[in-house]
Amino acid sequence: MSTKRSEFFIQKLQWHSALIARLKGDALALHVAMAIGEHLNSATGETFVGYQRIADLCGLCRRSVERAVRRLMRLGLLAVQKVRGRRSNTYRMTTEGEEGRREHDCTVAKPPREHDCAAALTLLEQDSNLDSEDTIGLAADAADANSFDRPQKVAARPIAAKPLPSSSHRNPRIFRQSQVEAAVAWEELRRMDWPSAWGDDELTHWHALLREGHAADDIVDTAAVFLSEPPFGDVPSLGDWLASFEIYLKEATDDAIALPPMPRVPSTAPHALPMERRANV
Repeated sequence: MSTKRSEFFIQKLQWHSALIARLKGDALALHVAMAIGEHLNSATGETFVGYQRIADLCGLCRRSVERAVRRLMRLGLLAVQKVRGRRSNTYRMTTEGEEGRREHDCTVAKPPREHDCAAALTLLEQDSNLDSEDTIGLAADAADANSFDRPQKVAARPIAAKPLPSSSHRNPRIFRQSQVEAAVAWEELRRMDWPSAWGDDELTHWHALLREGHAADDIVDTAAVFLSEPPFGDVPSLGDWLASFEIYLKEATDDAIALPPMPRVPSTAPHALPMERRANV
């Protein structure tokens, strides 16, 4: 065995050890990392297998693979490089990186401004007079109020107040999303490297999507994937981003439809019966 291949296998063993140590309880990310590891080139230690190929190998949807890759990047376990002219990224295994150290530092001390924002919104959440229909509007307004000190952008344009859609047209996840979660998602979104040509358009549209009832973490996750994979190396446009979000929603809907329905047990079922007989009632 050549020296180059020996070094590769030693590095891969160290990478596997780091995966197991840092991904405790996250079987999904570990599964995706192992699938990527099977395609690593022993000469370069890299691979450019696409998201869809990984999804097919793991038996997962593309959205789940994208989430797992982002977690591996945050932990410093995977280095991703964008290649101009190719839609798939180049992946390289690593056991340390700025992303992993930053995440570790964040667990020790959180930025004070985010902490203050979350604390202020907790008081809103404790108000029993707040209607669940007002949750997202309050979250967007509170997050916008905390963005007054953005030096890198001009002041955001005022957003016309629009009534929230009826519950039948809203994402069911909206009722499980607190003002604090929405505000934290806002902070993460506005820190992303949006193209300067967009101005404040993307922030304005984020508010619109939020008021339409889409979950904040869905918007942030889609934006992160979109910015990490600009089409063919071009500067992404606002229209491209909106089309990407629509595809994300369609895939999420298709995944939900594909799930088998849970067996429904009548409320009058005799609970004293064994489980086998109870399921057949």
